[in-house]
Amino acid sequence: MKLEQAVRINHHLLAAYKALDQARMAIAGLAKAERIELGTGSTKS
Repeated sequence: MKLEQAVRINHHLLAAYKALDQARMAIAGLAKAERIELGTGSTKS
């Protein structure tokens, strides 16, 4: 793998991590009933 490819992949992975973290935080802010509707009824983050 070339360095340029690795840098690009790393950039995409970091962006995906940020998006997943934002989604987790948004879901954590929902009421328990709403989390259950989403299939994420766990109270853990």
